[in-house]
Amino acid sequence: MTDQSGNVQTSVYDAHGSLTSQVTVTASGVSEKIVVNGQLTQQDDYFNDLTSVIHTINADKTQSAMAYDATGTAVSNTLFDVNGNKTTEYIFRADGSTSQQYDFKLDGSIVQHDLNLDGSQSSTLFGPNGMISEYAAYDASGFKTQDLFFTNGTETTRYDYVQGGNTTKYDFTWTARRTSRCSARTAR
Repeated sequence: MTDQSGNVQTSVYDAHGSLTSQVTVTASGVSEKIVVNGQLTQQDDYFNDLTSVIHTINADKTQSAMAYDATGTAVSNTLFDVNGNKTTEYIFRADGSTSQQYDFKLDGSIVQHDLNLDGSQSSTLFGPNGMISEYAAYDASGFKTQDLFFTNGTETTRYDYVQGGNTTKYDFTWTARRTSRCSARTAR
């Protein structure tokens, strides 16, 4: 069947007349939907630039969308809850390892995890307004080395941690001229 836009659609039915798959060809590429027992379980989108997105729809209505570049290398995987809200997104390096992870909260806040090749990582919390509210850094062993807190995007408190020992806390007080007064206290 061809629609008014020139898109071509072909459907496949089983012996009982139930839809099992549907392929749509558009000017930008090809989309295939797989249906099992009347439920959409997968949608594969292939684009003319040779990129693709494979959507997997689970029985509980959660789903994922795995994106591939033109060479077939996975570049990201995005997860969605039962209501279609994006919950997590993983960004991959060319070697397949994860370079970033984003956790999306229902209140609009986002946690961004940056995962370094040496095993160290950082996490940044952005509030619903998009402004940074916390930043934490971890070494390759998972030990937290630094924790920074922000108000309205401006750093207010910093903790520097040393394994097996001291913690230094910095409190920042900002004046109207945007100059900082800093006080530091080291605790053991």
